[in-house]
Amino acid sequence: MGTKVINGKAEDVLLSINFRRIAIVTVSLPAFSLFYCFVTGIIFRFDEVNETVCKAQNVVPSISAVTGITPQAYVWRICIALHCAPRFAVGFMYYNYYKARMHLVSKKYHGLFLQLLRFNFWFYTIENSCLVGVTYISNKENYPVHEKIFVVFMVMCCCYMLLNTIIYKWTRSETWSDVHSATSQHVNMLLPIPTWHIISAPTTNFRTIQNLQI
Repeated sequence: MGTKVINGKAEDVLLSINFRRIAIVTVSLPAFSLFYCFVTGIIFRFDEVNETVCKAQNVVPSISAVTGITPQAYVWRICIALHCAPRFAVGFMYYNYYKARMHLVSKKYHGLFLQLLRFNFWFYTIENSCLVGVTYISNKENYPVHEKIFVVFMVMCCCYMLLNTIIYKWTRSETWSDVHSATSQHVNMLLPIPTWHIISAPTTNFRTIQNLQI
């Protein structure tokens, strides 16, 4: 608590949080829990985590498999709950942040920019909600629902990353700092990964079904 000068005016600040620390903790939670689930699943439940619905044997278990067994599922669910709660707040923060930078966009594109910004916000919110859904509805409990939520999650993830990259570049000044350039490069490098998974998944599943029928 205290007083902080914002835009030349002294305003009361009730709470100040280091965003970098929040981001590190938020990202670390699913990484830690997934590592724990994967290692313990491989060591103690190898046959179970490699078994699939179509009775094909996996070499490496899926995320849904290692996080769908107990007690690993409890650790995963707790960490994802702590991970997703701040992310909903971050969605509103980014929406207001980009909206505040709308002056960098040409006035004739303000309407389009706001429309894309709303889509971007809802892509992010739906993606985060689907992450909660696939976490608490495991493939062991209800596979059809789990599968459909996961598909929506992947599609929303790609749509958000693509649209957010466009908005991010659109709201930058002509001169980019080193941090902004590095961020843009990292996003451009990571975007093809989920996109490739979405494109290749139908082909892989189709071939698996054909092999099983043979």
